[in-house]
Amino acid sequence: MINLLPTEDKNLIKREYLRRFTVVSGIFLFILVCIAIILFLPSYFLLVSQKNSFEKQLAAVREGIGRENADTVESSIRDLNAKLASYVSRGNNVQLRILIKKILDAKPASVKLTGFYYQKGDEKQKNNTISLMGVAATRNSFLIFVKNLEAMQGVSGVQSLPSNLIKGENAAFTLTIKLAP
Repeated sequence: MINLLPTEDKNLIKREYLRRFTVVSGIFLFILVCIAIILFLPSYFLLVSQKNSFEKQLAAVREGIGRENADTVESSIRDLNAKLASYVSRGNNVQLRILIKKILDAKPASVKLTGFYYQKGDEKQKNNTISLMGVAATRNSFLIFVKNLEAMQGVSGVQSLPSNLIKGENAAFTLTIKLAP
């Protein structure tokens, strides 16, 4: 088939075709985007409401934990203040601190202390004790530590369990130090 249209008319027809194609494509694209938005809106609103709900629950849990922790911390602070007041009022705090420093200085490098427990004795007898727990790398280092403690000023005696000497290496031990009045 021969096309008898002049070139100018052919160009006008091509432009008109492209314009119509662009308009129709744009309309279809716009409709597609609108449909996608409409379909995704319920999911979006559901997710936003869940997020808000979770945030409210998280805030409530944090507030509850904060109140529980505040009560626990407050009671432990009261207990600590009471203990500190009893130590400070009797003047034992400074002496005890000096004694602990002496114990740490008397400890060989191969002995590791894991716990200190101070027990206040009777007012009349003044039989205060310190219990030490730890681990000694060798039996000899443990014995050196015990001798250093016995020679220390302010210590009236050191009690060691026989089970402390059974193990030769990496021996866990417990000592009771009687303080001089």
